[in-house]
Amino acid sequence: MGAAIQGKEWNRLRWRPKSVEVFSSAPESARSSPENPSTNFSAWLDLAEQSFGTGSGIAISNESAMRQVAVFACIRLLSETFAAQPMVVYRRTPSGGRDRADDHDVYPILHDAWNAYQTSFIGRETMQAQAVGRGNTYAIIERNSGGYLVGLWPVPCNCIEPVTLRDELWYRITNDGTQALGIKPGLYKAQDVLHVPGLGYDGIRGYNPIALAREALGLNAAAERFGGQFFGNGARMSGVLSPEGPMSRDQALVAKKAWDEIHSGVYKSHKTALLSHGMKYTALSVNPDEAQFLDTRKFSLSEIARLFRVPPSMIGGASGDTQTYANHEQRMLEFAQMSIRPWNVRWEQECNRKLFTPRERGRYFVELNMDGILRADIKSRYESYNLGIDRWLTTNEVRDLENRNPVEGGDGFKQPQPVVVPAGAKA
Repeated sequence: MGAAIQGKEWNRLRWRPKSVEVFSSAPESARSSPENPSTNFSAWLDLAEQSFGTGSGIAISNESAMRQVAVFACIRLLSETFAAQPMVVYRRTPSGGRDRADDHDVYPILHDAWNAYQTSFIGRETMQAQAVGRGNTYAIIERNSGGYLVGLWPVPCNCIEPVTLRDELWYRITNDGTQALGIKPGLYKAQDVLHVPGLGYDGIRGYNPIALAREALGLNAAAERFGGQFFGNGARMSGVLSPEGPMSRDQALVAKKAWDEIHSGVYKSHKTALLSHGMKYTALSVNPDEAQFLDTRKFSLSEIARLFRVPPSMIGGASGDTQTYANHEQRMLEFAQMSIRPWNVRWEQECNRKLFTPRERGRYFVELNMDGILRADIKSRYESYNLGIDRWLTTNEVRDLENRNPVEGGDGFKQPQPVVVPAGAKA
C-alpha cells in the first residue's frame, strides 16, 4: 500500500522501534496451550490502584470512582461517542481537494481493526475511556519489518510513563502485566508510542481528573453510603426502646438485638411489633436536613457532569428547563463542539505526527467525521441539501452523505435556471 504510493523512498523513511524488541514470539517452553494459556488478560485489571484521601473520609481511586453511576455514565458517553465517529485517512489532491486514502497502510488500522484483537471502535473506546478518566492514553505503535503500520496496542496508564533521556522524550513501561499482549517492559522512543494527553501544565502528561475532583467524588460516595444505610434500616431513622423498669447492660443489648433482627431492614419494615415487660417504642422523626440527601445527590451529579464537561441531561440529570426539540438540538451541538471536538483535534494531531513519515505529513492526514453527531432531522437535512445543491453541492455528493449510491449525471453542479418574465410584465 504505502510502498506503491511513495516508491522506494517510502520504506526508507519509515520509523522502526530500535530501543527494545517490542513484539517477539514466546520461547518454545512458554508456548501456550488449551490447558496452559499464556495470555492473562486479568493482569491488566489486577494492577494496583492509587487511592486519594478526601474530607468525607472515603478514599477515592479511579476504580472506585467508576462505581459511581454518574462517573461511569460520563466516561461511557464520551468514549462511545468518540469511538462511533469514522476515523478516515485522506490524501490531498493537486487541485487542493482531498480523496480517501484507503490504499494507505494506516487506513485499515484506524478505520477497521486497531490490532489483531480489537476493532477500531473497541480500540478507540478503550483508549478514550482512559484519556477521559485518567487524563492520558497510550498505545504502542507496531510496525512490521518493512516499516508498515500493522497495529496499535493500548497500554494501561499505570504501566507507562513519559521520561526524558539525553534531552529526548522516551516512554518507560514498568509493569509486567503488559506482556499479556506481547509488550515488554523497557524504554520506547516517542515515535513508537501514540500518546493522547488531556489538560496538563507541562504539555506532556495530562492531569488525572479523578484525583483533582476527589472531594466532589468523595461527597457523592458519602451520600450514596448514607442513602444505602438509610434505606437499609427500613427507610426511617432508629427509634428508642424504653423499659418500664431498670435493665442491666446485658438485658438491654439482648432486647436491642432481638428488635433489630425482627424489624431492621427494608424487607422487615412495617411489621407488627410485640413488646413485653412493659417496653415502649418511640420512633424518632427524620431530621429535615438529613432527609435532603437526595438534593445532595443531584448536586453531586451536576458537579461530576461539569468535571467531564457533559450536559447533565445527557446522563439523566435535570437540565433546569423544559425539554424541547430545539433546546435538545442545541445541547447536542454544544456537546459536539465543546466536549467531543477538542478530543478529536488531540487525536488527529497525534496520529498525523506519529503515524506518517515527515514526507507524508504534507500529503496525508487523519480526520474524524463528526457528521453523525451533528446530523439534523430528515426535514432539516433535506432543506439544507436543496440549499447546497443550488450553490456548492452536487447530487452525488448529497447521495453520498445519505449513504446512497451515485446516479448517472449526478457529478455536475446544478445549472441556474433562467428567470422567466411573464408576458406583459416589465423586466
